[in-house]
Amino acid sequence: EIFAAVMKDYDAVLVGETTYGKSIEQKVLTLSGGSALLLSNKSYTPCSSPSFENSGVEPDVVCALGVENLYLIEHEDDAQIQAAHQALRNY
Repeated sequence: EIFAAVMKDYDAVLVGETTYGKSIEQKVLTLSGGSALLLSNKSYTPCSSPSFENSGVEPDVVCALGVENLYLIEHEDDAQIQAAHQALRNY
């Protein structure tokens, strides 16, 4: 998601689905007695584009990933890879 935001700042064409929308890094600290503390320790703000916190990074070409098993799908059957190839041809 951070990589997508950086690429968007450099005018890259993004293909896929809107990202989750979390620009804050959190760390879980385990305390004695089994309790834990969730600590927000970093926040990322893009250089040029607006913050994507709670809204995500919107792609230029929207293309759903689908429900296929990502590890078994062939590149020629992957809708996002095909959409990216088409976006490169149109660029």
